[in-house]
Amino acid sequence: MDENYSAPHRRLDPNSVRTIQQLPLNERGILKKSKMYLHLPSQFTHKSLFYAPYIGQFFCDESYSVRRENFDYYLFILIDSGSLYVNFEGGEYIAEPQNVLLLNCKKPHGYYAKGPLSFRFFHFDGSISAQLYDLIVSRQGYILHPPDQVILEDALNAILALGTDGYHNELKISAQIHVILSELLSQTMPSYDVPSRVVTTAIKLMENHFFEDISVKDIADSVFYSEYHFSRLFKKQIGIPPHAYIIKLRITLARQLLANTNNPVEIISEKCGFNSPQHFIRCFSQHVGHTPIQYRKKVQNYPEK
Repeated sequence: MDENYSAPHRRLDPNSVRTIQQLPLNERGILKKSKMYLHLPSQFTHKSLFYAPYIGQFFCDESYSVRRENFDYYLFILIDSGSLYVNFEGGEYIAEPQNVLLLNCKKPHGYYAKGPLSFRFFHFDGSISAQLYDLIVSRQGYILHPPDQVILEDALNAILALGTDGYHNELKISAQIHVILSELLSQTMPSYDVPSRVVTTAIKLMENHFFEDISVKDIADSVFYSEYHFSRLFKKQIGIPPHAYIIKLRITLARQLLANTNNPVEIISEKCGFNSPQHFIRCFSQHVGHTPIQYRKKVQNYPEK
C-alpha cells in the first residue's frame, strides 16, 4: 500500500455515540425475539442531558421475573400486551395494556409476569429526571393511564428507532425523553384551554333548557357524543360534570327567584326544572347551606348586592 495514501475522511456527528452491540438476553422468561441495546453516554450528556443507557422491547413468558435491590436508573415501560405485576415501596400494582409503569430503580423493586407479556421500555437518568419523576408519581402513582397515547407512542418509537440504528443520537433521544416526561406531567396539571366547540355548544343548550326536564344524555345526543365520552370531555374542560353544571344553573335561578319574588317554593321548584319540591329543597340545602325558606328570609331582610 502506498505510504502516502490516506483514507477519505468521514464526517462524524458529534452528537452520535456508537451503539454498543445488541446485548445477549439469556435471562429466564425473555423470548428470543426480544431486543435490548446498551449505550454509554458521553461526559457532556451525562452531566447535561437526559439519557437512556438501556432501550429495548421484551417478549416474555410466565417465568419472567426481575428483583433488584438497586439499579442506577429510572425506568419507563409501556405495556403492549399481557400484565406486569409490580412490587415497589411496600405496595403491589398491576400494569395492563396501554398503561405506563414509572419506577425509580435506585430503590428495591421487583416485577414479574404470570402469562405472556410484551412491553417497550427504556431506563433513563440525567438532567431533571429526579424532579420530574417525583412530580409525576406524587400526582399519579407508579402506574399511569395516559388518556392520549399518540404523543407517547411517537416519542417512544423515536427513541427505539434512534437507539437501534447503529448510532445513538444523544440530543435527539434526550429531546424525546423530555417529550414523554413532560406529557406525563402535563396530564396531572389542570387545563386552562379554551373549551372546545362541543363543550361551548353544550353549555348554550344547558343555559337555554336547564329549567326543562333535560338529562345529560339529551345534551350529549345533541352534540353527537356518547354520554360517557361527553361527560369526560366536559369535566376535563370545565372542571365539574355536566349534571353538576345543570344543577348550578338551577340553583342560581332559584336564588334569584327566592330573593326577588314571593312565589311559593313549589312554583320556584317547577320553574327551575326540579322534578319535585322535595328534591329542590334537598338540593338547594346541600349547595347553599340553607333551606329555600331560610335563604329567602335572610336575603329579603339583607338584600344581596
